[in-house]
Amino acid sequence: MNTPDHDFGQYLKKLRKAAGLTVNELAEKVSVSQPYISNIENGKRGAPSLKKLKKFAEPLGVSYQHLMYEAGYWDLLSSVDEKYTEGDLGATLHKKKVVFGEHELTDDDKKLVVMFLKALVEGRDN
Repeated sequence: MNTPDHDFGQYLKKLRKAAGLTVNELAEKVSVSQPYISNIENGKRGAPSLKKLKKFAEPLGVSYQHLMYEAGYWDLLSSVDEKYTEGDLGATLHKKKVVFGEHELTDDDKKLVVMFLKALVEGRDN
């Protein structure tokens, strides 16, 4: 679904309740404070960092990849520039959030990757 921050908070709350956990219990399981989780659930704080988000998966009974998607780290349904097609690396690099492993790439990181790729393929026959 890839939700904005407030919707992700509501989604997190729904998962927590379905898992039969209180805010305090979830906070303890993922090593964060109770206010941290409350602020996410109430839309006062955005989705956790990738490192923290990974800790939520097991207690909530969902995969890390699923949480990444719901938190907006995988923007699978976004539209892309018309010159890029689905599966095109250029399309991926033009998305708002691009992740490599557990690290989110900055805009500067993405520019460096594009420069490297241009240098790599420059002069090749089509």
